[in-house]
Amino acid sequence: MLRNLPFLFLALAIAAPAFAAETADRILSHGNVITVDRKNPHAEAIAIRNGKILAVGSNAKILALGGPRTQVENLQ
Repeated sequence: MLRNLPFLFLALAIAAPAFAAETADRILSHGNVITVDRKNPHAEAIAIRNGKILAVGSNAKILALGGPRTQVENLQ
């Protein structure tokens, strides 16, 4: 297990910028979102990045995608 530790750190270092790039520009939270996904027909929030939907889901999941420059709008 310890032999693979350097590879784990390398993988995390490579993947970190990709995770950081997934912050939303705008989040619409505490809403009633109707989706076209039969498995998840309703959601509470939407994350938007570069004018496109980044993610749809619960308030907690979507608010976690926010960053210091994310505009958050409460729809209640």
